Amino acid sequence: RLAAGGRPGPGRVLVVVTARAELFDDRPGWGSIALNQVCVRLEPLPDGEAAELARQAGGRLDDDQRRTIVGRAGGNPFFALEIGNAILRSRDPLALEAVEAELPIPPSLQQLVGERLSLLSASARHAAQVAAALSRPTLALSDSVTGERQGIAEAAAAGIVEVDGERVRFAHPLLASVAYAQLPPERRRELH
Repeated sequence: RLAAGGRPGPGRVLVVVTARAELFDDRPGWGSIALNQVCVRLEPLPDGEAAELARQAGGRLDDDQRRTIVGRAGGNPFFALEIGNAILRSRDPLALEAVEAELPIPPSLQQLVGERLSLLSASARHAAQVAAALSRPTLALSDSVTGERQGIAEAAAAGIVEVDGERVRFAHPLLASVAYAQLPPERRRELH
């Protein structure tokens, strides 16, 4: 319940926070905030399910290549999809002849998403960055900042953002996070 002025009224507030486990493993005390808390550790996607996801993302890849994707993704379903898509975007995805072949992808999901964003035109990348800086991006607001509609349309066609009526949202939160991180600090301030 919100009291006058939009502030929480009497009662309980639930806050849900997510973080990668390795961020907390070596920091004593981070998990011991003096509140009622429930910690749920999500396990990696099982290999069989990750292989099926890789199969869906990379239909033209063979079983050895899919197993390599599963191993590289470490149970992260979005990473498995992005790896499969990165291979399919490469010039010759069937050139990977053995499991030992080096996959044409960076070792981190954040870097992989950054490379995916770098494939966009300057206009589409700018539109994605603008949307990432806005708390509630809309087509009208994006148009007013970028001066055109083509960039957001290209970002949508590339699967970076989704347009629902007037509303713009990212296909995955990491896409927004990386697009925002690519903005220089002075440009972030200007957009805000």
